[in-house]
Amino acid sequence: MKRTSASTTAAAATAAPANPAATAAPAALAVTAAPANPAATATPAVPAAPAAPRPPSQHTLALMIWIAVTPTLLAINLLLGPLMAGIPVVPRTIITVTIAVPIVIYGLMPVLHMLRRRWAMSRSS
Repeated sequence: MKRTSASTTAAAATAAPANPAATAAPAALAVTAAPANPAATATPAVPAAPAAPRPPSQHTLALMIWIAVTPTLLAINLLLGPLMAGIPVVPRTIITVTIAVPIVIYGLMPVLHMLRRRWAMSRSS
């Protein structure tokens, strides 16, 4: 004698019918009529937002990075150079880069991107 568990018989009892379309409600098959005046149901026109400026070209981005990195590295070397004079080159470079990257990425590049966007928008108008 084969035993079936309660969960197996419950799953079989709640299984989906073989033809779901046969059990669909007749209201779902009804076709709605189009409105007599489509303009009456249209939403009012919203003014278009100004077009966003294109991303910077590869050359412009290189110039922006150079403008941000050069003075940052120069300032770090001038300020911390005497303190790091006895440190070997590799650790000194790692320290300098660890300080410079956040300054450039989070401080200077957003400002340079904002200035570039303003400049691009002033040229387009």
